[in-house]
Amino acid sequence: SLTLNGLKSGVNPVNGRTGEETIVDGNTGHALTIATGVTNVKIDGFTLTISNKQSTAQGAGVLISMNTKKITIINNIIRNITDGSGVDTLADETYGIMVYGRDPVGGQSDISIKNNYIHDVEEYGIAINDKTSNVTIEGNSITNLIGSHHNDLPDPSWPSYFCSGIHLGGQVGPIRNVTIKNNIIATNNTGDGQTTVAGGGITFAGVADWSDPSRLWQGFQKISILTNHIYKNTMGIVSLAGYFTNSPEIHGNNLSGNIAFGVNN
Repeated sequence: SLTLNGLKSGVNPVNGRTGEETIVDGNTGHALTIATGVTNVKIDGFTLTISNKQSTAQGAGVLISMNTKKITIINNIIRNITDGSGVDTLADETYGIMVYGRDPVGGQSDISIKNNYIHDVEEYGIAINDKTSNVTIEGNSITNLIGSHHNDLPDPSWPSYFCSGIHLGGQVGPIRNVTIKNNIIATNNTGDGQTTVAGGGITFAGVADWSDPSRLWQGFQKISILTNHIYKNTMGIVSLAGYFTNSPEIHGNNLSGNIAFGVNN
């Protein structure tokens, strides 16, 4: 078990906070990594950034690795993570917080991501990947994300310029028992100097295993999207691919000013 307390542990940054911060700069890579198989970690009250994010590798403010359990990421500011203009690939994606569970290892569970302020991050504010369960994403503010120009997405019909406040997906899965509530998501910004045509508030994309297409997507299960403020995005809530084994609950949200549509499946 491990608790990491920054100077601002216990202080929610969503409505602003003042004074000195404990800053972790990943320089070229992840700012903080929770290693595979670790249980019971709390990260509270930091500012996390990557000042020189590589354009050839993935980078995250917090990377939560495979088969981790009882993880809490709370009261952090995650900001200014981008590798700049140019065509991006799936190998150099950028995240504020990434739960990485590439099947078949997977098995991440009991994860709480709460009261974090994520801004000026390229592509994804919070991403939940394969074979993850029992996740609560609550009270976060995710704003001013940067659209990334992709040329290698699995479906050529998907928009090439893309960013998403909260993204659930990956290969095989399943992703189940996820509650997204009381978040502020206003993500649509620019991609390589132009307005991204696909700035999503909450997005879903589940696909079969690229290396073995016979391993099919196992579905999104028991997804709840409750009382969020999702505004000024290109898309509010969108499912690009990957079926739901039961209908998601979408209740009590304020969906306003999203350019293309509020909810689209």
